[in-house]
Amino acid sequence: MNTKLLIGVVILFSISVIVRIAPAFVKNRLNSETLDNIEQVLPICVFIPMAVYFFITEIQKNFLPAIISFIFIFILLQIKSNNLVTIIGSILLFIFIKNFTNLN
Repeated sequence: MNTKLLIGVVILFSISVIVRIAPAFVKNRLNSETLDNIEQVLPICVFIPMAVYFFITEIQKNFLPAIISFIFIFILLQIKSNNLVTIIGSILLFIFIKNFTNLN
């Protein structure tokens, strides 16, 4: 395992621990409006670093297939497609472009 990959895994693990485990030990009583705001913002805060990390690493390895797949994800999410279908579809598109075309 290379150093950059290990650092990325450690960062994502640390963020996940902070977001998912640490709040169980905090005894603050927050009002419902604050809790609603946290429930909306926190998952995005976890997802964005992970998405940026994957985007950067894939762009460095397979520029054109990665760009096409990420554009596909963006378009499907804009039309409110099912998230699971979007993820699976973009993975299949990436695999197809990588293995069956000359766009590397």
